[in-house]
Amino acid sequence: MLPLRIERASKSGIRRANSGISAGTILSAFIAIHILFPALLIDLKAQETPPLAAPAVQTAHSPLGKSEAREVLLYNGEIKFDINKVPVLGPRDAKYIVLELFCYTCKQCRALHPQMKQAQARYGRENFAIVVLPSPLNIECNPLVVRALHEHRYACSYAEYGLAVAAANMEKFEEFHNWLMTGEQPPLLSAVRAKAYEMVGKENFDTARKSQKVKDWITDGVSIFKHVDADAIPQIITDKRMSAIIPTSVENLYTGLDQMTGLKPVE
Repeated sequence: MLPLRIERASKSGIRRANSGISAGTILSAFIAIHILFPALLIDLKAQETPPLAAPAVQTAHSPLGKSEAREVLLYNGEIKFDINKVPVLGPRDAKYIVLELFCYTCKQCRALHPQMKQAQARYGRENFAIVVLPSPLNIECNPLVVRALHEHRYACSYAEYGLAVAAANMEKFEEFHNWLMTGEQPPLLSAVRAKAYEMVGKENFDTARKSQKVKDWITDGVSIFKHVDADAIPQIITDKRMSAIIPTSVENLYTGLDQMTGLKPVE
């Protein structure tokens, strides 16, 4: 778990924001990928950190072709999105959806990943799916970061590569994400790029990597982190609450998810 501080940079090199994002950013994010923070629920006081750049408006379309929209509400209705327009681990028609904020270069996030896969098996994949959005620990793409750390120097690139696979072929994302999150450290970027080429094709990957959709997903991950006033990653957000997760043991994760979701193990 990476601590954040308001007055000064912490070990994570991140500064905590104590107010909401701008209404323009909110509306633009909703138009781009249908993630919305209702304006009436947001404190629009002066922000400590610079405003996040609003994603460019683009025509919304389902990356899964003709899939019907399914609106998901999290965090007491403050976070709203179409499940067909975001990267997901598990079936999009799962009964219960959570959102995970993470970073590919975060050791705690990487330790949590296999535990979340075990949790999916425990509750049943048909019952439990995870929307994943990166909040990279690098100042190049995350304005909440105030100090560059060597271990996170490629965090934005890893996020871009992972999301580019989702943008190129959403059906391939889970397999790629699982591969990329295996081990204590991520693979070399050259290996990640080669794997992406293998899975979705070089032209498709290179085009998707430069797309506005990838930029929007990164912006939304950072914006959600800021909106819920989070103080660490990895962060799990459910329909009613959010919690930073310390991946000590899978049993502790089960206890936390049982309480946060109300789900029961499948028999």
